[in-house]
Amino acid sequence: MAHLEVEPKPRRPWWFGVLIVLLLILLAGTLIGKCNNEGGTTGADKPPKDSVLTP
Repeated sequence: MAHLEVEPKPRRPWWFGVLIVLLLILLAGTLIGKCNNEGGTTGADKPPKDSVLTP
């Protein structure tokens, strides 16, 4: 049988995983923030502009 040299796969450093997780959290926060700004209230939630609020 032939003797083959096997090299271990290079591993990424631990901080690479932490960096990816932080970027995903920032991306999710940005997307959630944009969704809240665009669809925060509907027309049914707001009173008409010409209405007068009385106490």
